[in-house]
Amino acid sequence: MGGGGAKYRYDAGFKLCEYWMDFRYKTFHDSQLINDCHNIHNTLIIDMKEIIGQKAFNTMQKLAKYCDFKEIANTEKAFFEEKISKYEGVLPLICHIPQCNSNIFITTKYWIPMNGIINYEIQSRYEGVKLPQEIEYITDKILENQKSEIILVVAKGEKERLLRLSEFVQVKQYCKSLIECIERQKRIEDSKALSETKLLDYLSANKPLAKKLNKILDEHLAYINKARPDIVESWKYYQEFKQL
Repeated sequence: MGGGGAKYRYDAGFKLCEYWMDFRYKTFHDSQLINDCHNIHNTLIIDMKEIIGQKAFNTMQKLAKYCDFKEIANTEKAFFEEKISKYEGVLPLICHIPQCNSNIFITTKYWIPMNGIINYEIQSRYEGVKLPQEIEYITDKILENQKSEIILVVAKGEKERLLRLSEFVQVKQYCKSLIECIERQKRIEDSKALSETKLLDYLSANKPLAKKLNKILDEHLAYINKARPDIVESWKYYQEFKQL
């Protein structure tokens, strides 16, 4: 699409940012929670940079001790250092196999039941298909050389039935081709990412929108500004935004 295509992608991204400003269900609620929960006696505020990348595991260890949770095993370190949203927007997917009336869930380990518990955030990703509480991994039966974090699971008890299908070779080939498409689409989506500088430029050229966002952030950050102003002051791009 050339330059025009790039401009279109950025415009779509900016419009999505505008949409999220009004989507109060998922964002901008910290101060509201503090104000509405009257029996809070103690709070612990963690800087976002302390739960990203290699710092995440050590932070969660400290948090476990502080809150008297079960200590996290060192074997889980890699889990906390990965980027959970790496496949956001392209996964999860469900591949229905009509021959045995089974579903293969193509997903990541972050969007599967944990100890039989399915929270709302995970279930909402599967668009009306009921995610089983108990699952079996089938990744190794379909992907001989796994190169990504993508996994394939089925409901417990369905794995052997699926493997016995006379059409399983075709199912396997289809899933492999589908995952190749997923990886290709992920690269396309990653290329659309907006940089902080481009977003600031956009807000600078759209003053009413910048004022609207500023009002929302003032409400959202009221509590953390009062309790941990050092965290807010360390946000480089937020400080540049305030100068607009």
